[in-house]
Amino acid sequence: MYLLNREALASEYREHAATYQAFAERLRELFGLLLKGESVHLDHIEMRVKTLDSFLEKIEHKKYYDAPFDRIKDLVGLRIVTYYQDEVKRIRALIEREFTVDEDHSVDKSASLEADRFGYRSLHLIISLAPNRSALPEWKPFVGIPAEIQ
Repeated sequence: MYLLNREALASEYREHAATYQAFAERLRELFGLLLKGESVHLDHIEMRVKTLDSFLEKIEHKKYYDAPFDRIKDLVGLRIVTYYQDEVKRIRALIEREFTVDEDHSVDKSASLEADRFGYRSLHLIISLAPNRSALPEWKPFVGIPAEIQ
């Protein structure tokens, strides 16, 4: 049985918190530029970094006692809100072109709804920097950090 060492995890989280925040801000800026370049009809882009309390709660809830920083994929997140559902396919194609997508941890919530049903239609992709972007000095601090794009 694992005991959660909250203090050690909190300390490690705090060490990386500024990097998570900077990554979220850089991703939001990059997505804004990429989507504008693709002429995507965009409402807005929200960013967030999982709070320390939420991080610790997720570890306990999911029982991620072993390597929680590797297992939690949504410490950094963006929500891209479009006006039209059709834009989601274009955004996904852009994401697949510009980033590495972790398909094993990504979820298409719209796939569970039939075409004539109304409900939550969202795509949750877990991404990381693609090799070409990882090689750029300004992106090196964020190599290996996953992010969730909704």
